[in-house]
Amino acid sequence: MPVYYIPKTSDTYSDILIAWGFSRILADLVAQAKIPGSVWIEDGGTHFIVRSPQTFDPDRLKELDPKLFTYYLVKRTEDYQKKYITNVVFLDAEYDKAKLSRVGAKSLAVRNTQIENAAHPLLAHFGAMTSLSADDIVNTIFDLQPVERKAYVALIEVLIQLFGFQGLSSIQLVKALKAAGLPTNMVTTGAMLNPTQGKGDNRIKPIGANPSNMSALWIWEWLKIIGFHEAAIAANFKDGQGRVREYRIAVLVPKRISLLTHRRVYERFLKTYYLGSGLKMDCLVGLNYAEAFFEYLQEESALAGSILESEDTLNDLIRGFQAASFFKNSQHTFAVSRVTNYSLPGWVYLPDPYNQTAVQKYRSVLQEHRKCVRNLDEDRGEQVTMLEKYRDWISSGSQSACLDFFARYAEHRMRCAADKKPCPAFTTTNLEVILVSDSPHDKPLSPILENVGFRNIATAIRKGTINAQYLRNSKPVSKLPSGMNVHFELSHELRRNAPHRDKFMATICQYLNTYNLENSRVSSRGEHPGRSNIQTDTIEAFVQLVDVYGSELICGLLLAYGYAKEPFDRDMNEQDAADNGIETEGEHTSE
Repeated sequence: MPVYYIPKTSDTYSDILIAWGFSRILADLVAQAKIPGSVWIEDGGTHFIVRSPQTFDPDRLKELDPKLFTYYLVKRTEDYQKKYITNVVFLDAEYDKAKLSRVGAKSLAVRNTQIENAAHPLLAHFGAMTSLSADDIVNTIFDLQPVERKAYVALIEVLIQLFGFQGLSSIQLVKALKAAGLPTNMVTTGAMLNPTQGKGDNRIKPIGANPSNMSALWIWEWLKIIGFHEAAIAANFKDGQGRVREYRIAVLVPKRISLLTHRRVYERFLKTYYLGSGLKMDCLVGLNYAEAFFEYLQEESALAGSILESEDTLNDLIRGFQAASFFKNSQHTFAVSRVTNYSLPGWVYLPDPYNQTAVQKYRSVLQEHRKCVRNLDEDRGEQVTMLEKYRDWISSGSQSACLDFFARYAEHRMRCAADKKPCPAFTTTNLEVILVSDSPHDKPLSPILENVGFRNIATAIRKGTINAQYLRNSKPVSKLPSGMNVHFELSHELRRNAPHRDKFMATICQYLNTYNLENSRVSSRGEHPGRSNIQTDTIEAFVQLVDVYGSELICGLLLAYGYAKEPFDRDMNEQDAADNGIETEGEHTSE
């Protein structure tokens, strides 16, 4: 299997784009030559490594048809001089199509017209190129790429030959291009494709501003543009007046993945990645990609099963995203404000694609997280803190950040319930999937979640807080029995006393005593309280857990599990119905 090496020279997504671009070219060669197998791309430390399923025969290369991997961008149709025929994108027409799609159509005939005349799937990429002043660079490079077979084959031969050795430099590439009779033009390097390259005044430690533009060999920028269309996303964020205030470019960072798998997932990911706001993008971009991956496993299980190897987690295929933010610093220009990384959820394990039950289980977990996180409002301080905690958990895998998020979300649900506002819930079954998968191997959390004392006390917390609140809010009259109270302050008291074992246990015991007393009041009137008393064996098992694992960990898990929804809990399903503005009737049997 031939191996090609893409050097890492900038430690930014510029190098990643070159690797994706070269992989895309190789994949096209494999397809044209009808070679079985797929191109693979992986992170090799000092280089990105691209593997082809077979060595390319020089005689077969000469029969290749030239391929245009980039696009010529025209802002206004009336200004076009009919320079090219193929791969020309008229941005004004594409924006009109996108606007029609957003407005929507009421008749079936118009909807069919929309499908036939849909906007270009890479329109967000083109919008970013024009806004970030990269469209002129893109068009200049489009002029330089070879369109005749002889020149195209010569360029491919140069790339295959030089990338076959480690340590490729621009000087070597220029010499090879000259020997092949190919252009060696230098072009301006835009910040969109080279986020850390500026004129000197935007560096962390400025070394002096250079009034001239920075430049690079055209073929490097050509490969970056191809890679940008192959593995990047572009999102814009607007201010209150509807004007774009920030662009964010994110590029997939491969660990080891086949181009065939990547393209199937990326196609689905492009349809769902729009995220609405900056902080939510930090939280949701990894979730959206993971769900797109599981959608691929679900819809194309046979193909996925033949390509995927025995990876444990999604992070064994994709490391995450590297992103750059561009803030608007004047009326027409954007400047790089930060370069960051987004991680994929570390608790997402890849099941056998043929095991559709396991695939659906993880997909439902991801959908639940997307629903809950998207419901949070960045304009409210306490919800911003929750989003930051969620981002810390996703990016670092921190167990403390995870439990802190769920504890804060428990209080958030109680506030929403008190204000009679809709709030999606995490379910206990999906929480178990996450907490067990995310727990350290030397101290797994499954014994805690399976402990009868923990489960019974978590149920008691759920019955006395979130369930009780929704029973009290039931329409047309409250269904909460007289003598029972809603314990709004419980989550706050448990969090406050969690670092102190004795105070934590005192808070738990005081609540359980009140809980049993409320049950007794209802039972004394001949009514059924709808919940069971806490027995001594439950408390004994719970105390043993606190002795072994500590009060802080147990408290975090108790809040996460206690304020979650049981899959077949009637009270909680009434809550979901209330969240959607409807009332439930009859017994709940199945979801």
